[in-house]
Amino acid sequence: MRLLARWTGAGTLALLLMAAPAHAGKALVVDWQQALIYPLKDGRPVRAPIVTNNRETFTDKDIGTFRITEKVEDKRSNLYNTHGKPIRKGEKGASMRYWMRLSWTAQGFHHSALFTPSGSRHRSHGCYRLSLKEAQWLFTWAPVGTPVHVVRNVRESRFAYLLDASPKATVAHKPAPRPKPSAAGKRASAKPMVTIRPASRPSPNQAVVRIRPAEPAT
Repeated sequence: MRLLARWTGAGTLALLLMAAPAHAGKALVVDWQQALIYPLKDGRPVRAPIVTNNRETFTDKDIGTFRITEKVEDKRSNLYNTHGKPIRKGEKGASMRYWMRLSWTAQGFHHSALFTPSGSRHRSHGCYRLSLKEAQWLFTWAPVGTPVHVVRNVRESRFAYLLDASPKATVAHKPAPRPKPSAAGKRASAKPMVTIRPASRPSPNQAVVRIRPAEPAT
């Protein structure tokens, strides 16, 4: 961030807080309807989209091009408590770690204990709730000044190409190991080893004795 000063006339000195220029080529595209964030570098996605929880009901003011103007690693809400309800006197504000403000609105990206990847993703008061892991990644990756393009639906926008260009998460599947036979199974399936040798012929000097079977008794 840069703090600049200039005279505006009538002896008035105005202080202007200017965002640092965006890191070359980095941008974010937010699909409001699908509640997905696409991180881009030079117009191409750098990873699979990030799941977020955004506003419960749609409003046109969410749509447009913004910039990240503020980053605060450890921030608390001054509007809502830890249960997502309006804060009352003496209550602690909800934790909003890895806060990244969109332009000078009250909206931003941040981690929330209320984030959930399942069920309806439209459940916030206006901010973009993230898991802790994704909030850390986004906070590190996107500098102040990064443009953020929020569209109602990526499929119906100029960013429709992202649906085919984004990396897909893959899971390596290992073949299931074959079950080992039990000890009882091993004994049951074991085959006896039998060695059969041919009978030897009697030598000429050996006497041959023939035995008749006994007659049945009457």
